[in-house]
Amino acid sequence: MREEGRVLRMIAVPIVPMRKAADANSGLVTEALLGERAQVVESDDAFVKAELEEDGYVGYLPRAMLAAPGPTPSHRITVAKTFRFSRPDIKSPPLGALYLNCRVAVNERGNDERFAQLDGGGFVLRSMMAPLGTRAADPGAVAEGFVNVPYLWGGKSYEGLDCSGLVQLSLQACGITSPRDSHMIEAAVGQPLEGWHDLTLRRGDMVFWKGHVGMMLDPMRLIHANGHHMKVVIEPLSETIARIAGGHDAVTSVRRIEGSRRQ
Repeated sequence: MREEGRVLRMIAVPIVPMRKAADANSGLVTEALLGERAQVVESDDAFVKAELEEDGYVGYLPRAMLAAPGPTPSHRITVAKTFRFSRPDIKSPPLGALYLNCRVAVNERGNDERFAQLDGGGFVLRSMMAPLGTRAADPGAVAEGFVNVPYLWGGKSYEGLDCSGLVQLSLQACGITSPRDSHMIEAAVGQPLEGWHDLTLRRGDMVFWKGHVGMMLDPMRLIHANGHHMKVVIEPLSETIARIAGGHDAVTSVRRIEGSRRQ
């Protein structure tokens, strides 16, 4: 039975696939992370059509992986991947993984200095999280934490991610508002570098092609998730440009993050 009307829901599991259609076999377009909010615009027994509040992306989410808003998240995960333990002990059985930018509600009634107890159960090392509003300083350093993570079209976690997923996660960890897809990021984030061929590129500069984006780690090296290597790699920008140009696609722009809006 299909229902319509906007209803606020929260992502209730670490990663939720958002698909093109209300079908488990439909293509992945992005992923939503624990603690994100979604405005449901229509639903049926298995899927909801929803708009993610974080970046405005619209698609279909499994209804069972959403919940009514519960305790307000107080912290976010600051590492690419960590574990939620059953007890405040790294030797206790893990209850599952959490990923960069997952949002969690911490129960501060506990007094353990090393572990934070989560509302809903489980314990996470305090060193793996930070209060909401705490920002990483360097999106390049965030991106480096994903080296060798498998390439996954539409992915947005340590289990697999694509080029724009890597850049979006890295920017968001630094408090920089970012849309999801590469052409959206190119239109919205940072300032264009005119005549970039004659400039010395800086760490954090973003290089765009049609349907692709990477981030500079220094004047020579680019980090990006790509379907050629099928993982996140660091390589000379010149090699990337030559390989992609072999398919007749040139760099469309280079943008510098300075001046981007921070959350």
